[in-house]
Amino acid sequence: MMPMVRAEIIGEDALGRGQEPALCWWLPDGASVQHAYRVRTDDGFDTGRVDGPVQLFVRLPVFDRSRRSAAARVKVWTDLGESEWSEPVRLESGLLEEVDWSARWIGVAEAERPAAGFRPAYWFRTTFDAPPAETARLFITALGLYEAFLDGQRVGDVELAPGYTQYRARVQYQAYDVTTLLPPGRRVLAVLLADGWYRGQVGLPRAADQYGRDLALRAQLEVRTGPGWQVAAGSGPAWRVAPSHITAADLIGGQREDHRRLRAGVHDASFDDRAWDSAVVRDVEVAIVRPVAPPVRRIEEIRPVAVRPVRGGSAVVVDFGQNFSGWVRLACPGPAVSPITLSHGEWLGRDGDLTTAHLDVDLPVVPEPLPLGQVDQVVPGSGGEVFEPRFTTHGFRYVRVEGHPGPLDTRDVTGVVVHSDLRRTGWFSCSDERVNRLHEAVVWSLRSNICDIPTDCPQRERAGWTGDWQVFAPTAAYLYDVLAFTRKWLGDVVLDQRADGCVANMSPCPPAEGFDGPLGGLHGSAGWGDVVVSAPWDLYQAYGDTSLLRETWGAMTAWVRFAATAAASGRHPGRAAVRYLWDTGFHWGEWLEPGVVVTDFPAFTRADKSEVATAYLCRSAATVARVAEVLGLPEDQRRPYQVIAERALEAWRRDHLGERSSRWSVRPN
Repeated sequence: MMPMVRAEIIGEDALGRGQEPALCWWLPDGASVQHAYRVRTDDGFDTGRVDGPVQLFVRLPVFDRSRRSAAARVKVWTDLGESEWSEPVRLESGLLEEVDWSARWIGVAEAERPAAGFRPAYWFRTTFDAPPAETARLFITALGLYEAFLDGQRVGDVELAPGYTQYRARVQYQAYDVTTLLPPGRRVLAVLLADGWYRGQVGLPRAADQYGRDLALRAQLEVRTGPGWQVAAGSGPAWRVAPSHITAADLIGGQREDHRRLRAGVHDASFDDRAWDSAVVRDVEVAIVRPVAPPVRRIEEIRPVAVRPVRGGSAVVVDFGQNFSGWVRLACPGPAVSPITLSHGEWLGRDGDLTTAHLDVDLPVVPEPLPLGQVDQVVPGSGGEVFEPRFTTHGFRYVRVEGHPGPLDTRDVTGVVVHSDLRRTGWFSCSDERVNRLHEAVVWSLRSNICDIPTDCPQRERAGWTGDWQVFAPTAAYLYDVLAFTRKWLGDVVLDQRADGCVANMSPCPPAEGFDGPLGGLHGSAGWGDVVVSAPWDLYQAYGDTSLLRETWGAMTAWVRFAATAAASGRHPGRAAVRYLWDTGFHWGEWLEPGVVVTDFPAFTRADKSEVATAYLCRSAATVARVAEVLGLPEDQRRPYQVIAERALEAWRRDHLGERSSRWSVRPN
């Protein structure tokens, strides 16, 4: 019998400094008490026997140099005796420093940049000679979304790579083992690059070019031929670029393809790309960091439950029987006279046709009403191709298909569920089927909103609203292992945090919705900003990980000081001053309170919401004080936050309940 081991990446900050792998393990079946453990790697690291019950987040100092690869095993001593060694867990340090990259950032020179939502994906291509190699790795990142191919074979199974981060500060890279894809000889490395979150439409206002106007790619393929590594192919100005068959790719708007433009020879070494343009070198100043969270993948496939004609038979509506986030894979017929259009949504009108009117954007923050988007389109080629738009995602149950020559049945359409590949940890069922259905709705709601970041919805905004995860993180932790997922996202929350401690309403926060944008005054809301305190604490309670508390200590204390300063020094114009009653600034308050419709948003922004804001101040300050205890920090780092909590509680009770006492005690949940 042996323990079962998994690894997490923990570290000091969001820019990747001080990162190390940490091992956690389950005891062998039947064991109930651990007396000791031992961890060793195949390259010489060995803890020796370590007495004690610790089996969570045991750090290994094996990321001391770039390209280090170590297989770690764990042995435990339990009430059953000494175990066998566990199966190995492979730990690879990757590229740790900027100097490890010899490849250049490259892009494409666009003579005319199409309008947002209608920009193509580009091919980036090079040929190279691959030597005989023991092992090979492709290190790759992009400002945009990429898919990489070696001789036409897709590299990896990660979708929407490199993922969504605060691109002004950091971008993730991926490392792929491509040993089996790289026999010796002349090879082709080709990469598709699309707008994605970097310069595509994002957020409620559908703002584009939020992090930059130019796409960029960085790719470095390394082979090990003996004692060292060498670069077999690296992005640079000699690469060739051209528009692809993907004529438009946008996460919100949708994806359009013209299969008459498919070029099978792109992946052949003999392909003549002299008519293509040369790549241009881009000057990019952003930290490249390893991913710490599981990537986005295609998780599940769903078959339709019904296909029904609408619009007098000129179109059909495909019903998947379940709302989800992802896309549709469509088997294309032979040559078509007109494009085939797929429109996605969550509701049907009385006529049985798809409607998205309830999701269209018509709010004061946008200059004119905006349609939902979520429209994919394909012009079939000679026939037999498959249309699978992987540079977009949609939130939907229904798809209206127009322009298909028919007949179209359930075998021709597949729903592909796409989200972060998190490990399921919790299930629930009971004797009441209504409760079971409610629970399944909660699970699917989570699955539709964990596409690399926690979002508010999968169809309209798709933004990382902090208040949503502040509320839902404890529930999510019951259902899935969300520790690494949250760690990655909180890194962007910290990077978005203002110098005075104010936390943005969403992260990653696009500039159009940031502190300096027209909605800048709405940031720093109680309940939303408090996620920087509550989420680390909730996950500590769920998983016992103190490293996330350490990583966010500076951010959580800065937020509480920001809120306490506002509560202690300001007052709402409609009331007498009460110190530590947080009645100034904007707060969402009891947002979406049942039966309450906000019809005058300016008045709503000015309203006194101190009953909610002060309660959150008390809760967060008390939580920070408790975090200090857990981390073993000195009393002078704990006591100030306990005092803030007590004063906020006293102010709240005095103002809202008319009570007067200074002997109330506060503790976090």
